[in-house]
Amino acid sequence: MIAACEQSLHRLQTDYIDLYLLHWPGSVPFEATVEGARVLLDQGKIRAFCISNFDTDGLQQIIDAGLGDLVSVNQVMHNMPHRGVELDLFPLMAKHDVTAVAYSPLEIGPTRAIRGMQDLASDENLSVAQLVLAWHMTRSLAVPIPKASQIEHFDDLAAAAQVVLSQSTLDRIDALAPAPPRPVPLEVR
Repeated sequence: MIAACEQSLHRLQTDYIDLYLLHWPGSVPFEATVEGARVLLDQGKIRAFCISNFDTDGLQQIIDAGLGDLVSVNQVMHNMPHRGVELDLFPLMAKHDVTAVAYSPLEIGPTRAIRGMQDLASDENLSVAQLVLAWHMTRSLAVPIPKASQIEHFDDLAAAAQVVLSQSTLDRIDALAPAPPRPVPLEVR
């Protein structure tokens, strides 16, 4: 981990990285990876150590090993069609001050396919993408990282970040795209 970080610092031509992310648990024992993160944090080469695609069991193992204090963020898939992380993972993360970051937060095709979602977006004078981003921002369960491939999409998403949805709109969304009734395995892309 230390060597990989040093290579990244060299390629980026910088002295430190704000958010250093372990994308998947790998073949190196996690304790060794996290100890490498501790060294990098102590040296000021990274400002925060983050994980991605760690489910409830994986995060609990980190916590049980006494290493939870090193993890600032867990980046997982979270969007209207995929809300399983809200049931078990997000509460565990909140309990241990681990910020949730949502990748694939818009999931526009599957979200548009949810019966009634386009009508709801229209009722709110928003595009479906704007509605979804406003849903994330209003609920504040996870920090969404949306993709915008065209400048007009970026402008639309930036405008949506200022929208606060009413409780009745949030209730309508929950009726159209409810969280599952029980925990489900972590969904990944």
